[in-house]
Amino acid sequence: MTLVNSNEPITSLVPQGEHSLSTTTETMSVAIAATARAEVEARCLMAMQNPRDWDTVRLVLLKDCRRPGFASSARYAKPIGGGKKAEGFTVRFAEGAKRAMRNIDTRAFIVREDDFSQTIRVGVLDLENNNSAAVDVTLDKTVERRNPDGRLVLGSRKNSEGVPTYKVAATEDEMLAKRNAAISKAKRNLILEILPSDIAEEALFQIQTTRADEFKKDPDAVRKGIVDSFASLGVMPDQLKTHMGGTDLTSLSPHELQYLRDTYQAIRDGETTWREVTAPPPDEKSEE
Repeated sequence: MTLVNSNEPITSLVPQGEHSLSTTTETMSVAIAATARAEVEARCLMAMQNPRDWDTVRLVLLKDCRRPGFASSARYAKPIGGGKKAEGFTVRFAEGAKRAMRNIDTRAFIVREDDFSQTIRVGVLDLENNNSAAVDVTLDKTVERRNPDGRLVLGSRKNSEGVPTYKVAATEDEMLAKRNAAISKAKRNLILEILPSDIAEEALFQIQTTRADEFKKDPDAVRKGIVDSFASLGVMPDQLKTHMGGTDLTSLSPHELQYLRDTYQAIRDGETTWREVTAPPPDEKSEE
């Protein structure tokens, strides 16, 4: 098992080969593992000497939640069918929680790789009590594109709009994006397991309060900010209007604007895509 990175998303692949690693590679791997182990041991010692105080964690995180910029990016929402939606804290919120808690170590390891997929083990360690949790994430080395554009096509299907979509081999840049998004989400879920539920609930209330205050202060600025955010994803105002049932964007309620803001965060974090958000429900697809 090869250590890829200590605290940030991995940016390179483990070299492939059908034969066993060379002596040089094995020596380097042992040295890297020993260095990582020594680093963690040193951080554990520092953590024990400087333990966290949960009252301080609470105050620091709530201070973040009072900032409009942080509050606007702290929640996500995505449709899951049947008129229901999944929602929760974003990667950005988890990063803030990690900073507030301190003494949290996150790691990512490649544990298996072949020509078709890559499995990454993402782990979180509480340096103060040695409690750890990990999850394996397997990524196919493929992406879906409407236009294969001369690339190796591995399969095809018709999407909800009846348009052919092709599965093609992912490039290095595409795999990098998939890895970073998957690792970030896995770290978020593991970090949130450490955060006490009462602090998380209070943080959610503060986020909602900050958002409401922001809207009361300047609703036009909130709306423009949301429109600009979607424009950065290639989603134009007329598409937002259509998605909101034809309602003019200036007439949207605070609740509707919050929905759009959380949807943008879900797309940004790789939880969903605009195409999935606007896809017709399963029953409508079957009627088509």
